[in-house]
Amino acid sequence: MKVKQKVLIVDDKIPNLVALENVLKDCNAEVVRAQSGNEALKATLTNEFALAILDVNMPEMNGYELAELLSGDDKTKNLPIIFLSAEYSDDMHILKAYESGGIDFVAKPFNPYYLLSKVNIFLKLDRQKKELIDKMQIEKSKNYLESILMSVSDFIIVVNLDGVINNMNNVVYSKLGYVYEELFGKNVTDLFHVDVKDTLEKVFIEYSDGISGTILSNLKLETFIHKKEDSVIPVILSVSPLISEEGIVKGAVLAATDITERKKFEGELRREKERAERLSEIKSNFLANMSHELRTPMVGILGFSELLTSMVSDNESKEFADMIYQSANRLMETLNQILDISLVESDKLELKVSNFDVVSLSKDVIQLFELIASKKSLTLEMVSDESPIMINQDIGLTRQILNNLINNAIKFTKSGGVSIKIAREFFNNSEHIAIKVIDTGIGIPQEKFDIIWEDFRQVSEGHGRSFEGTGLGLSLSKKFTELLGGKIFVEESILEKGTTFKLLLPVSVSKVSNLPVTENKQNVPAVKKELSKIQSVLDVLYVEDDLSSGLLVKNNIKKFCNLDIAVTGEEALNAVTKKKYVAILMDINLGTGINGVVTAERIRKIKGYEDIPIIAVTAFAMVGDKERFLQKGFTNYISKPFINKELVALVRSFL
Repeated sequence: MKVKQKVLIVDDKIPNLVALENVLKDCNAEVVRAQSGNEALKATLTNEFALAILDVNMPEMNGYELAELLSGDDKTKNLPIIFLSAEYSDDMHILKAYESGGIDFVAKPFNPYYLLSKVNIFLKLDRQKKELIDKMQIEKSKNYLESILMSVSDFIIVVNLDGVINNMNNVVYSKLGYVYEELFGKNVTDLFHVDVKDTLEKVFIEYSDGISGTILSNLKLETFIHKKEDSVIPVILSVSPLISEEGIVKGAVLAATDITERKKFEGELRREKERAERLSEIKSNFLANMSHELRTPMVGILGFSELLTSMVSDNESKEFADMIYQSANRLMETLNQILDISLVESDKLELKVSNFDVVSLSKDVIQLFELIASKKSLTLEMVSDESPIMINQDIGLTRQILNNLINNAIKFTKSGGVSIKIAREFFNNSEHIAIKVIDTGIGIPQEKFDIIWEDFRQVSEGHGRSFEGTGLGLSLSKKFTELLGGKIFVEESILEKGTTFKLLLPVSVSKVSNLPVTENKQNVPAVKKELSKIQSVLDVLYVEDDLSSGLLVKNNIKKFCNLDIAVTGEEALNAVTKKKYVAILMDINLGTGINGVVTAERIRKIKGYEDIPIIAVTAFAMVGDKERFLQKGFTNYISKPFINKELVALVRSFL
């Protein structure tokens, strides 16, 4: 009676195991489950498997680590392994799968018929292998062994202890173009690339000394086998000792697998990777240009609508100005979210860590939404077990997470209110800060708990969606939280009753993050030399080619200084030679002619302007732009569109 073949399936999630079992039920093999790497290793002690199907992303021990352990064990070193993965299907992880001992890689979600056909092929090969072994045990005659050699599709070469060829299969002739007499009696090292000659000779010396079973004598390496016509075939070469029934090493068997197709595939992967990198660079440049071109006109829209709100007296005009301002703010929020998501995906985000009070930060964020909550007649409150609560984190990302959670809570709440609760909590054996955002809003159906974290997804979607927004807020919050080493999830949600989001942040990001981390030290503007006299009218120069930005800044600071405007770098250089300015505001992109960076460098070379405060006022606001301009010698930096009060405060700080 034949023993039924067994297939090992390893996944930490029960639904995935059940799904795999349903796919494999027609393959006429016994399926053995394992929910972890350790459980899988235990199963191999009592079972002989024909095939293993491993999930990649598992806790404690991932699929690659398990594959390496199986490959290193004598019992399972030849076990065929298929990797399954939903998250790690890029080129790098596919190559890693092959390097760790896998023979195939299937991305989730997979086609069940496609996977089943692959499994059936490997089961068939296993049956054929066992049949060959059974037949070899029955009949060990030379002729029968030779017939087996001839049936294998790999290059099979048998050599004596000196490395001299004394037998080979017909693949060697058919693929390499030699005849039997041209190879018989030749040294096998001449058939392979020179880079493996020394290694093969060391193996044959070991065999001559009666040594086998070492890492060297059971090696696998990548090389080339020479064809007669002066070309080569890429192969994976395996060398094993040829041992007699008495246990004496008589020679060696070299098996070389043609990997031409795999090499082509790897080449295609490399080309696709290079293409993807070029596209990523093009996308980054496009996003930088789009950011600049959108931010510059937003200076006028946001700035003048803010001014109009404070200047007009009748309620209707004030309401119209306020609507313009709110609409522009919504547009800027969308732009910033798109840019943020692109930075996270391109791995260009760098954490800027500082020590701050999370309670104080939460109060600041809540203040931004008090007016909106008041207009909807909603309560907005915060409760904390203690104050202050200091953490060492990226304050910018933490602020954005809180901003998105509170914004969402207010957006989806029609009556009642929103409360924020802050407390210390131990999670994964380390101290975390737990922040709960609790609303009395519409709630989230349980089946939608997963999709709300996906890019551009909302509970209500399509033409009939109930709420505005890009669907990026929660997606960004999750990505930022993971970068900070934390966790964010829906703790509770009841339809038409409300939702509780819970954010867990470690008290120190530097201990958990793999991203570049820098200390975020505030750039304090400083003027090295004081003015010899206090001027009655302080003159400031603004170098800006956008008329609306120039007029807005002039209107904002006209009460305490005189502002001259130069629209080109050349005009600015001419202006500073005619008048002594106490500070200079500098746009970077000045259209034709020299840019703001070059203009600033030339101004500093003019006598009397060596230490003049020069502030970059620019729509270049991507990650790294601020640091780049400060390194170029700018005293400070403010991005467009700016808040009028912030610009006024910054200019005042230099005067």
